[in-house]
Amino acid sequence: PELVRVGRDLLIDPALLGNPFIHRILSAAAWVAGEYVRFSRNPSEIMEALLQPRT
Repeated sequence: PELVRVGRDLLIDPALLGNPFIHRILSAAAWVAGEYVRFSRNPSEIMEALLQPRT
């Protein structure tokens, strides 16, 4: 559950989204959050974060 929460926090942090050097970290966070979404307190929040277009 804690790892899913941290992954969610990384995915919704707007300061991290423009940084091209952490693409692999965000990719891993997205995988963990998506794979273990059943352990999340708010699964719809994770799904929204994963589906938002980011540039």
